[in-house]
Amino acid sequence: MTSTMSGSDLSLRSLRDRPFELLKEMERRSRTVAAGSAPDTGAGREWVGVAFRMGGETFLVAREETREVLGHPAVITRRIQRHRKRGTGKYYVYVYPAKKALAAIKAKIKAWCRQNINLPLKVLLIQLNRMLRGWAAHFKYGCSNATFSYLRSYLWKQVIRWQERKQRRTPWKQLRRRYGIWPSDGGVELFDPARVSARRYYYRGTKIAAPWPSTA
Repeated sequence: MTSTMSGSDLSLRSLRDRPFELLKEMERRSRTVAAGSAPDTGAGREWVGVAFRMGGETFLVAREETREVLGHPAVITRRIQRHRKRGTGKYYVYVYPAKKALAAIKAKIKAWCRQNINLPLKVLLIQLNRMLRGWAAHFKYGCSNATFSYLRSYLWKQVIRWQERKQRRTPWKQLRRRYGIWPSDGGVELFDPARVSARRYYYRGTKIAAPWPSTA
């Protein structure tokens, strides 16, 4: 079915990649049919809806039927995989920190450890601890133990290399006696991501209250 708009034939199929223009065209056609094919004067109640795409298909939903509009995240921070549980024949969904998120936090750690080595170790530890505590708190819900252990090893190597660049003439044994194997300075200890207890999401489907009345 086609209609005339601005002196040209416009098909609804041609607007499938432009959901908002498709919504306007459907509203215009509905007004025309409701008015007996008479020109629409703009009077009456407007139909307001939300257009979205899912799986390559375009959908339209009335505004009063829309509960929440979620934006597309700029960065995917988690990866979801379905695996068979070890020792059983059942499959479960596992949530891991995304590789891009791990690469981003590693880049930040490396950037801080490549800064001015004239700063005291305490200042470096404070900056790293603030960043790592927030990152670990965000990813502790999921299968993150292996990621936290890997990040712990990477963090320790970067801080130790920073100490060796700062005090090139001081042997490692003396640095270890002064700051400890796990670096600390002035009462500030380096945050250990491996000590964060990761927890998986538990099934709560039967405990979540439904927003609509039950029809049973």
